[in-house]
Order: sequence, then C-alpha cells, then structure tokens
Amino acid sequence: MPPKESGEQTFNIRKAFGDVCMAYWQTTKWHKSLKEGREDVNDEARSGSPSTSRTDERVTQVREFLNTGRRMSRR
Repeated sequence: MPPKESGEQTFNIRKAFGDVCMAYWQTTKWHKSLKEGREDVNDEARSGSPSTSRTDERVTQVREFLNTGRRMSRR
C-alpha cells in the first residue's frame, strides 16, 4: 500500500484524535521522516542543555527568592 499524502494523514489524525492532536506542520514533518525510512519515533539525542532544566535545587532557589521578595513590584 503506497504512503498517503501528508494532508490526508493529517485529516485522519484529526478525525481520530480531535483537537488534541499535533499541529499540521508536525504531522508533515513526521510524515516526511517516516517516508524517508525513519522507524524510531523516540527523540534523537541533541547537544546542549534542555530548554527546561528543572531540578529540585533550582525550584527551591526560585521559591525562596519569591518568598523573600513578596513586597517587590515590577516596573
């Protein structure tokens, strides 16, 4: 069976999952990758730190900062 076009794939995904499905551009990106032979859907390793580095230590630091400056205002 030949692969479907990405627009048809997007339609089928939206039909199955409704508004909680991925955006059109994401669907076309995945469709292209899978059509080119990618078989693994897990994220590939990337260099650098994650955009959301959340550690217990950092959360504690932010909470302490917010609690000590309750009377501060933004300008």
